[in-house]
Amino acid sequence: TAHEEVKTVQAQMRQKKAEEAKNFGQKIADAAIAQIGIGQDCTMLVTNSLKAVGISFHGAPAAYASLGDWTSDPQPGDVIVYSGHVAVYIGNGRAIHGGWNGGTTAEWSVECSNPLVGYIRVRRP
Repeated sequence: TAHEEVKTVQAQMRQKKAEEAKNFGQKIADAAIAQIGIGQDCTMLVTNSLKAVGISFHGAPAAYASLGDWTSDPQPGDVIVYSGHVAVYIGNGRAIHGGWNGGTTAEWSVECSNPLVGYIRVRRP
């Protein structure tokens, strides 16, 4: 019936939207991973990661919260905001942090010495 066709198309559209969101976040995560070993602070790591998806932004760690919405279900590409620090979530409790071990970008646990404020799901531009 026409009603079933509409429901099928709506389900396909929801699936496509979910895939696009996942790909968007994964591009941010992949851009962060590509920076491992580069000497930079945490804000430049996140700024450079966001450039991969067309977002031009640089600011203090807390300012990155303005780029999306808080989430309690972190996904790859979410920005992790800490007190005085910012990182990119890559999945499985892991993150890419800038300014680590003498200023290099490194993969580490989401747990760090700075208190966690929360996770930001970045809005598409």
